Amino acid sequence: MMTNAIRKTGTWQVLLAIITLVYGLVYYELFLCKKIFMHDSLMYYGSFHYYIENIKKGIFPYWDPFMQMGTYFYPNISLYGLLDPFCLIGALASKIFEISPLTLFVYLRLYRLFIFVSGAFFLFRYFSKHTIASLLSSGILLFAVTPENLSQPMMDYCFTIPFALYFLMLFLDNINSRKRYLYLFLLVLISGITMNVFIPAAYLFSLVIFLILVLLLKIRNPREIARSLADKKMLVSIVLAVLLLAMMAAPPVSVKLRDASISGELFPVGRLIDATSHTFKKMMASELREDIFSEAFTQKRGVFISYGNLVNLLYPDISNMDYWAKKRYLSAASLYFGIIPLLVCIIGLSSLRSKYKPLIIIMFLLTFISAFSHTGLVSPYNPLQKILNTLFPPLSMIDTRINLGSLIFFYICLFLSVTMGFLLREDNLEKMIRLKYRRIMTLCAGILLLKAAITAYFAEKLLFISAYDLFVLMLVGFFALLILSFRKGMISRGLFLTSLFLLIFADLGYYNVYAARSVMVSSRPYYDFLNTKSDYRDWSIMELNRARQWFEYFRLPFEEYAPLPAFGETMIETKGAVIGGTLSSLFTTRRYYDMFSILSMEKQLAINGLLFPIVRFYPENMVANATDKRSLLNYLEDSDIDKIGRLAVLEKPGTINRPFKITSLDQYEDVTWFGTDEGIFLYNRYEPFMFAIRKNLQSFLASEDFSIQVVRFSINEIAIEVKNRVDGYLYYNDGWSRYWKAFDSNREIPVLIANYNSKAVFLAAGKHLIRFVFSPGHYKIALALYYAGLVLSLALAGLSWHYSRGTLK
Repeated sequence: MMTNAIRKTGTWQVLLAIITLVYGLVYYELFLCKKIFMHDSLMYYGSFHYYIENIKKGIFPYWDPFMQMGTYFYPNISLYGLLDPFCLIGALASKIFEISPLTLFVYLRLYRLFIFVSGAFFLFRYFSKHTIASLLSSGILLFAVTPENLSQPMMDYCFTIPFALYFLMLFLDNINSRKRYLYLFLLVLISGITMNVFIPAAYLFSLVIFLILVLLLKIRNPREIARSLADKKMLVSIVLAVLLLAMMAAPPVSVKLRDASISGELFPVGRLIDATSHTFKKMMASELREDIFSEAFTQKRGVFISYGNLVNLLYPDISNMDYWAKKRYLSAASLYFGIIPLLVCIIGLSSLRSKYKPLIIIMFLLTFISAFSHTGLVSPYNPLQKILNTLFPPLSMIDTRINLGSLIFFYICLFLSVTMGFLLREDNLEKMIRLKYRRIMTLCAGILLLKAAITAYFAEKLLFISAYDLFVLMLVGFFALLILSFRKGMISRGLFLTSLFLLIFADLGYYNVYAARSVMVSSRPYYDFLNTKSDYRDWSIMELNRARQWFEYFRLPFEEYAPLPAFGETMIETKGAVIGGTLSSLFTTRRYYDMFSILSMEKQLAINGLLFPIVRFYPENMVANATDKRSLLNYLEDSDIDKIGRLAVLEKPGTINRPFKITSLDQYEDVTWFGTDEGIFLYNRYEPFMFAIRKNLQSFLASEDFSIQVVRFSINEIAIEVKNRVDGYLYYNDGWSRYWKAFDSNREIPVLIANYNSKAVFLAAGKHLIRFVFSPGHYKIALALYYAGLVLSLALAGLSWHYSRGTLK
């Protein structure tokens, strides 16, 4: 019956049906949003949620007041793909059709996965010149990369690379035709978007090295390409392409030039966490000057794929083996893509002759070398990686090299597509099985013996380590039996291929079902939580104490009120929260990190707005001046809780660090108060104090000398009405940045730094309406350039398409 279906409809339709059916059966609950991924893939949903909700209101968020006492929003918007045009379309759809941002987030992650696999299909077909081989390989890629991308946001690094390489090859092929302009501007368009999706190091590395190899290996004629590029029209187009790329790269470049840690205010805390395995040292900003801890100590280490991931090619369920976990041989990346595709790749390595073979192998090796460390999961760069980092400096930006796992699969499946394209063409399959029969059977036996040896060594068991692994062993046997039956003429070519496809996707389907248990959970609690956020609010903060939507006078601790820790930020929609565990953001302000790393958790409760209101008024006699930043941090750490609440310390303009040079971290003690457990313990300890303070909120907001009230609040702005009979300072317990401006009615007034990382303005006695506005002018200009470049690139690609068809002259 199956072979008849093949004859009637064609093999590729049957193969597509198998892929769709198996994938749909495994992940239908994800498509229906009945289940949702977890771990790091969901960690930054909070940022996405607030971004979508604000975009729907016509507000572009530059500042994140909901997290870490307030911090820059826009670097994380760029790095987590929220400048992806799809997100803007999704925000519009969310507004029109009332789609939940959580549903939108699920489809955002799936969209990137399918863009990656779709681009891979077109590139596979380009190299293999065979639709069935390309579809088979891209289907294997889809099943192989899905589990790891449901638990880790690995696809952000590379989901545009296959299409970029495809457009690059088409550009080179059509270098002398009208179509060259179309593919050039498509490449520009996808490159510009990638610049604003995530750190584009892996993208640039793949594109540049791929092009160099294509020319060095003479896959395309370098002289012909150079001659064509010298054409005047082409030169003008290339100059225009470079200008468009510069425009679209404006947002990340502006952040790098104006706000990066050495010359600006941002601090890459995500890199610090990865490089130090969540262990921090107590230190002060004033003792580090401008050589910055992250630059001096974190670029020498990374999180890598290790030996366990290699063995994972043979063992799909090895992550659950205790003996691997104890030896820390296995990282978060999964490298299982089916035992039979692995066998076919090994056969192709020894037998295939193709001009593309060296190109694919070298790209695979360079990617694998970048991702692998023989010294362990978290370790220093090895010598080869140091060489690659030196030859291609952007690579040093990627400390979490396990994220290259999807790219490793991509190049393996690219080779697989070329191999299968050769085997499925004419009578090559029959010749291969006839000539290489003994080698194939030996390889099958060798895989079984290798698995037996590895299992015996690490697990001290017999041939299999689980029921799933026994299934994999049986697949190897079925594969050998298929080869034997086809060689003997017992089954037709169509039945052989259909059986092969079924074996492959039975294995990968089982693998995805198995993996989905640990990377997906029911989405119902998440939706319920978003729909009933008010149920999780501190009961002592009654509605009468609230000023405006999304603002409350106190922050809430994350752990007590959000039952969904994978969200990363609290979804209570209050003015910020204390985050459990380590900092859940790639970036924070430098001052926030300094304060967080020197002040104990107890002082964090006081200084971050949990024990005292976020807005306060301090008469002049309750304000002190700091002599330098280090002494201010010392003062805050040495003061008791009550003193921190009663007195504000200001940094006058010109306050500087003490000169100091650090040579080693050994002289500093480890910071121990980042853990969730300690935060919950301290919160419970201070809960009676919090209740008493919050119940008497009005005593902080009004007295015979002053009264204050928040009258308006949004993600980039807050307006506070102040009536004061004495001179003093309005204090806003929110992160400081040089881009904050303050206005007294319509008159701009200076913003001072208070309590190391907060804001304050001086107010003479009288009645005031104070507005704090976060307005990073350079980033607004950069955004305008990005969107202008995006529209122009799209328009030029459209015009080039018409030109290539002869519609336009």
